[in-house]
Amino acid sequence: MDILSVGKSVLSVALVYTVHYTSIKIYNTFCVPDTAIGFLSGMVTTGSPICRSALQVADQTSISYGNAITLGIVRVALDALLNRPSQ
Repeated sequence: MDILSVGKSVLSVALVYTVHYTSIKIYNTFCVPDTAIGFLSGMVTTGSPICRSALQVADQTSISYGNAITLGIVRVALDALLNRPSQ
């Protein structure tokens, strides 16, 4: 595995995590703010299309970067067990 391939993988995981983090912050800020008014308004806003979309994006991106990290760990482990350099 060359350095460019590793860089692309790390960049992909970082990009997906950034989208995940941003969607969580959007959901927390606009859909369920940490105030008493936010508690009450959250009953209405959490069902809005934007809030539902933000939550779905967060869910899907967490699956995506979790799988990417798992795949990378498995690749390194297999290469170590088979005692061969990554391609």
